[in-house]
Amino acid sequence: MWSFGCIVAELFIGLPLFPGASEYDVLKRMLKILGGQPPDDLLREAKNTTKFFKHVGSSYLGIGPHDGPGTAYRMLSEDEVEGRETKRPKLGKWYFPQQRLDQLIYTYPWDNTKLPETEKADRVLLVDFLRGLLEFDPNKRWSPFQASGHPFITGEPFTGPYEPVSETPRIPVAHAAAVDHNPGGGHWLVAGLSPQVGSVNRCLPPNNPYPPKMPFSYGSSYGSLGSHGSYAGNAGLASSYGSYGDVNNGNIGIRLSPGSMGPMSLGASPSQFTP
Repeated sequence: MWSFGCIVAELFIGLPLFPGASEYDVLKRMLKILGGQPPDDLLREAKNTTKFFKHVGSSYLGIGPHDGPGTAYRMLSEDEVEGRETKRPKLGKWYFPQQRLDQLIYTYPWDNTKLPETEKADRVLLVDFLRGLLEFDPNKRWSPFQASGHPFITGEPFTGPYEPVSETPRIPVAHAAAVDHNPGGGHWLVAGLSPQVGSVNRCLPPNNPYPPKMPFSYGSSYGSLGSHGSYAGNAGLASSYGSYGDVNNGNIGIRLSPGSMGPMSLGASPSQFTP
């Protein structure tokens, strides 16, 4: 979605939004154009933070994202990078005014052209749309489903900053799934998550001499593994979306649901991370 936002902006202004001659240059442009920097929790976890940022304490006023609260990190200056790397970082040429994204959109083509009111309204809509795509924090960045409801896409009247509907939290599979080896019922994958099952069990022949690694059921529709993103230890005829295979073409699918054949409540799926 970040890349999509960059492409949308480039299609409007006719130039790449974050061109740069080096990683330092690209990052510096991001902070300049977006008016802030990644939140501290991301910087603490990022492996290359120390290459571009300096830890300055619990708060550094004036550098907060979008003029918000302070941060414990400050981006290194060119002199500081040169002192660490023994060479000065390369900086590319700016091909448009060094302004924040909203001003770049509002004032394009940057020649004081007087715009009609309808065009101004369309640009306000575009800026709000890009706001949700070009978000440093991936947990706050809009998903495709959320972005598809924006008035810039739907054509609905724009009454103020768009607030998308909430989605299932994005939970890494390694943190949310636990495997219980149950000899009687197969492998249970708990926490309501579907595994990324390889092709080994997708289309086994009917007289396969080797037992499947996971319980089978017949699939009647295509989609992600699992009935709404869960695992079942019992076999049955799958009628909801989320099952591999189609009865008509003879493929045997895996249906994943927790102990019953009925549809499950919406849950996170490792392949989609959406409801």
